[in-house]
Amino acid sequence: MRNGSFYRHKVRWNELHRNQSLGQIGRKDPSGSETCRSDPVCMETESDMRIVCVIFVARKSRKLAKISKPPDAWLLIPRCLLICPVIRSRMSGMRALFSLIALFLMVTFAKAEPGVGAKPHDFAKWEKDIAAFEKSDATKPPPKQALLFIGSSGIVRWKSLATDFPGATILNRAFGGNEIADSTHFAERMIFPYEPRMIFLRAGGNDIHAGKSAEEVFNDYKIFVATIRAKLPDVPIAYIALSPSPSRWNEKPKGDQLNAAIADYSKKNKNLIFIDAASITLDADGKIRRELFVADQLHFNEAGYKLLAEVVRPHVLR
Repeated sequence: MRNGSFYRHKVRWNELHRNQSLGQIGRKDPSGSETCRSDPVCMETESDMRIVCVIFVARKSRKLAKISKPPDAWLLIPRCLLICPVIRSRMSGMRALFSLIALFLMVTFAKAEPGVGAKPHDFAKWEKDIAAFEKSDATKPPPKQALLFIGSSGIVRWKSLATDFPGATILNRAFGGNEIADSTHFAERMIFPYEPRMIFLRAGGNDIHAGKSAEEVFNDYKIFVATIRAKLPDVPIAYIALSPSPSRWNEKPKGDQLNAAIADYSKKNKNLIFIDAASITLDADGKIRRELFVADQLHFNEAGYKLLAEVVRPHVLR
């Protein structure tokens, strides 16, 4: 419905409330029936009112759906009903049931809209990267029991990784755009064959950038840990915390929440290590240090990687 039509109906809704206050709607004739039912003007006003209520609740449902997870869709219904007391006061019996069903469908379709609901994860797009690792391994097999670094482009672009930790055997199997679920999915091909002595994971930022909540990313991390534990029960897993960047500064709260959740989880579970790298990109006043990033203001430059190496170094096994 066009906005002009919406506001036209909204005016009629206001008229309805004014008429109700004057006792012109809902009055009963001597037979006991409501005169509104036979009054064309009143009936039209009620129709307009219902249209406005439905549009208003639908819009509110869509707004609420954007910040709610699918399992919580039912919880939106009472909230939407409370928005429109006119609907609430007139619902009874089957009308109430059908109204609830209609509202639930509104929420469901709102969640299904592109960009609002969760899309199926596309693992196939990383097939070239994984195949490239396998081709390289076939040509020159990497050593077993290395320290395996995996994750997203922050690890891919760490060109001094091998030399930053002298005396340690380092293997880099990260790929740009990686989300935690990708490392879990490809574990059989990019983790287990190497029989790593220790695993370092730096990921989660792309997950949040793709629209996931910190809780969802944390759940992905726990699934990753469980997957590794199934075959490598004693191998230490170190999570390198997310560091805020200028280009994704607005995502810092979610990143902080994820870091806190993984830090707490690591304290409670054996052989899980949390490497706190969250503050290395901030100055004493909590402001971002832009000089640590390349032109895209997302990835570290040489100075940024130097700071990252310093916080990782104490946890490197030799």
